Amino acid sequence: MSHVTPNFKAKRIVSKTLRDAANGQECTLQMPWCNHNTETTVHCHMRKFGMTGANQKPQDIFGFHACYECHRREGDAGWEDILRAMMITQTRLIQMGIITVKGSK
Repeated sequence: MSHVTPNFKAKRIVSKTLRDAANGQECTLQMPWCNHNTETTVHCHMRKFGMTGANQKPQDIFGFHACYECHRREGDAGWEDILRAMMITQTRLIQMGIITVKGSK
């Protein structure tokens, strides 16, 4: 697998609305260690694929809703689990009207 690091400077997407939308939601990672406690769900930034440096968060759009245990053990989850969680989270955010795409119907 080749790793391509983007060579562009994108405007950083930081959204309190998007982050706060995780509050009270079901965890989308749902690993065997999931605590299923919606009171502990937060927006978990996906730190895979070399998109950030040390101690940096990626764009807020690259994240998923995770309970405390799944967030704490994110590194133990597989790539497919993370991608599935992000897709479920983005679908949820679209349904909530937080993510929109210009020109979509």
